[in-house]
Amino acid sequence: MFYQKKKWYRIVASVLVFIITLALIPPIENRAAEEATQGEWSVVNDNVDGTDYGIGTNNDCVGFKYYSYGTKLTYGVNKGVNYVRSSSSNGKASDGIVITDSTQKLSYCEYPATADGTMYVNVGNAGSKTGYVSGKKADGTEFAIGSFVPGLERESDVAPGFKVSQNTVEGVMATVEYEVEASNTYYITLTGSKMFCYGAKFVPYTPVKGSVNNTFGISNYSLKFVNEESGAEKIVSVTDNKYDTTLKPGNYTVALIYETDGYTISVASRSIKVET
Repeated sequence: MFYQKKKWYRIVASVLVFIITLALIPPIENRAAEEATQGEWSVVNDNVDGTDYGIGTNNDCVGFKYYSYGTKLTYGVNKGVNYVRSSSSNGKASDGIVITDSTQKLSYCEYPATADGTMYVNVGNAGSKTGYVSGKKADGTEFAIGSFVPGLERESDVAPGFKVSQNTVEGVMATVEYEVEASNTYYITLTGSKMFCYGAKFVPYTPVKGSVNNTFGISNYSLKFVNEESGAEKIVSVTDNKYDTTLKPGNYTVALIYETDGYTISVASRSIKVET
């Protein structure tokens, strides 16, 4: 019993020392994130084979595309804002997952993420129609992100990694904001409707790196960054007392995650602000 208490005291003492030294982390380095905007509707694509419909010629590095299988795309302007939509194919989802099966001749937008960041998609108001955002990992695993009704405010429109701002252009559209991870592919659609898409913007996270003044040889620990606004969490591994990651601009609480002897100890230690 005495030995176990002594062992536990050593663990607590090590964590306390680590918390103190964590405060000595040098100023975090960050550099401005570049924005990539997709909003030019200059392509008039009348193909009907449904293979690949790009929604703009400028900033094609975004890779955000509108698919409309078996039908044409329609382009237009509403209150000075350009849009693209499917001519006759509706969107569809199941259990929060956007259906992309080409045999069902559906419409949806797709974005294959090449970096961690935030995606903003402008979706036209559509009465009582429900939209869905979902993703697919490289191994094929699908996951739901959130649902929304463009033009109708709901409590569920705000969740970690997902946010809907209604009437970003009054009476025209809502802006759907969601976080993306590199190598995943993301989908958005409006069920039972021909979704109006008023453009999209991708903003990569800000690179953040630093080091920990570790004088007592602790190992197998990580840092947990918690966005104080959204509650979104990110676990970052520490190698040789250095960390290198990307974070969405905002205020964060940094916590130490230390695993030892079957215990996981998490202690909030400091706050930082990540700027663009």
